[in-house]
Amino acid sequence: MKRLGKFYSWEAYSDNIAIKKCDKSVFVSSGTAVPIGIRWFFGVDALNLGEKVNIELLYENKKYKARISKESIKTARTRLFWMADLSKKFHSIYHYGMNYPSLKFKKLSSMLYEIEMIDLEKVNYDGNGNFRSEIYDKEGKKKLIYTTKYERNKKNREKAIVLHGTKCMICGFDFEEKYGEYGKDFIEVHHIKPLSNMKNEEVINPETDLVCVCPNCHRMIHRKRDSVLSIEELKKIIKNNSVK
Repeated sequence: MKRLGKFYSWEAYSDNIAIKKCDKSVFVSSGTAVPIGIRWFFGVDALNLGEKVNIELLYENKKYKARISKESIKTARTRLFWMADLSKKFHSIYHYGMNYPSLKFKKLSSMLYEIEMIDLEKVNYDGNGNFRSEIYDKEGKKKLIYTTKYERNKKNREKAIVLHGTKCMICGFDFEEKYGEYGKDFIEVHHIKPLSNMKNEEVINPETDLVCVCPNCHRMIHRKRDSVLSIEELKKIIKNNSVK
């Protein structure tokens, strides 16, 4: 019999929408129980003991094989099983102690169901088969971080600017030219040899060890922590990607 509402960890919202509230087993096993009250959703009300119905689950635009079957005489439970490839997908997003999302099933046909992981606390059901986001992810939580900070000498920075000027030595960007008086004298100073690579304090020569660069080029130099670009490498990248 077709009924809407909650049935253990499942809830039927409409003829074509049902949601399974997940627990650890969904992420570390290959299936989940289908209670009596939700069997109609999968069209298996009259499933006989030992009988199997093959279906497909559409997850992230890819189809996965699955089946629904009734187990032994002892339990007579109906269960939904999915294949190992989908199990690996689910297992990859499982983290111990996580707040488990819910698994939304949308019936596309009697043999095909689109599935999606959703957070029921962050969506509202509009009554027409759609779950709409009402809560946005938060930012701004304070977090205490311990790190190592390498001290820079202000005098070396000033000398580098006197020697090299305030035009980016990689791309040629000039802040005064672009922003007028507001951008005058603005530039960043980059250590050719990263301070983090120094085992001890070293004498820095502003003429040979420092370069003046714009923030864009500076960020690109340090974009990958394990592969800091040289000035010439970044110049080459810019040259190779310039519009001709």
